[in-house]
Amino acid sequence: MISVNYKTYMKVEYTDDRFLTIIGACGAIACSLSRLIWGNVLEKETFKPIYYCLAILNCVLAFSIIYLRHIKEAYFIYVVLSYIVYGGHLGIFPAVASTVFGIRYGPQIYGILFFAFPVSNFIQYLLINYIDQSYEVIFQISGAMSIGALLLVKKLELTYDWSARIREHN
Repeated sequence: MISVNYKTYMKVEYTDDRFLTIIGACGAIACSLSRLIWGNVLEKETFKPIYYCLAILNCVLAFSIIYLRHIKEAYFIYVVLSYIVYGGHLGIFPAVASTVFGIRYGPQIYGILFFAFPVSNFIQYLLINYIDQSYEVIFQISGAMSIGALLLVKKLELTYDWSARIREHN
């Protein structure tokens, strides 16, 4: 019989399934509640400051979680905060897509977002299993993507109405 050291194989600090389940459940609850909260914040504030907060928080979490993974309480807080950032993206994107692309095409553009989830999961699978063999690279890529998003949002103007341009080409 082959014995596999689960901790070495997965390269994950916590192999306590109960702890990870509790973190996942609390994260899911935080994600769903944060969608409502970030949506309400978007009604009172413009897109850029909200997205700056989300991207900066994601950067800090992504680059520093690796140093706090040995402390269960800190790891719990970091994962829940990561879910809150994730919920923030999903909470503000429908309104922004409708603002930029109009009422007709905004929901279609929002639907395209959900194609990114399976693609990113497949890329993550390839990175973990064939390139690096550790989860640290995923967090570093997430932080780098947040920095890229900050640079893109700095140049983004949401005052342009793309819906008129889309109608011209149909």
